[in-house]
Amino acid sequence: MTTSQYAGDPYHQVLAVPRFWKYFRLFLEDGFKEKISRVGGGKAAFEEFLRSVDRGLSPHEIAKIWGDVGITGVGGH
Repeated sequence: MTTSQYAGDPYHQVLAVPRFWKYFRLFLEDGFKEKISRVGGGKAAFEEFLRSVDRGLSPHEIAKIWGDVGITGVGGH
């Protein structure tokens, strides 16, 4: 497992927890009034936000987030 250089940072500690992303996904689904799937504004917003913070997350943390949130494969498919 690769550890992020930001691992001790409180901001990183929140972002590295998959539960945060589960709640965030529900928030986006409610805001966009859709289930996040292969297409749609909610999925695009989720991916964009994750990409914007993934510099501080290790590849292992990112994979765990995708898996725990229920989006798998390249590009979340």
